[in-house]
Amino acid sequence: MIPPLSSLTAREAVWLFPVAIAIHFSEEAPRFAGWARLHISPLYTDAHWRKIHGMGLVSALIFAALVSLWPRPVSVFLFLRCT
Repeated sequence: MIPPLSSLTAREAVWLFPVAIAIHFSEEAPRFAGWARLHISPLYTDAHWRKIHGMGLVSALIFAALVSLWPRPVSVFLFLRCT
């Protein structure tokens, strides 16, 4: 049974961030590079998209892990400020 979101602690809730990021990235993956080539630069490639968004997902996981391990006001503040 999945608990209601209101019952999650900060330590648990931060893990929703990388999940949301992964869902967002998977939604834009099929078309973003083509859109970027058309509207931003013809040099933008699918490899660029994978690299940039891969680093974004890794960063989201690292930030979530840090806040989950050290749920102090300063780490939560930095998480919210940097994401």
